[in-house]
Amino acid sequence: MYILSVPGMVIRWIFLAFTLYSLYLAAGVWGVVILSIWLAGAISATVLMYFIRALPQTCSTEVS
Repeated sequence: MYILSVPGMVIRWIFLAFTLYSLYLAAGVWGVVILSIWLAGAISATVLMYFIRALPQTCSTEVS
């Protein structure tokens, strides 16, 4: 199973935030802010669903 390290995830979130902030400065429109909020929520939901899906598998392997 491929699990991201915590520092790697933090670096990716910082890079994503910096990229979205740069887009906001370049475009100067509130649509970019709304898109960034939606994108952050979508990524968080995807990561959460992945860990919830992987949780029973790890628990079952630890028990047996």
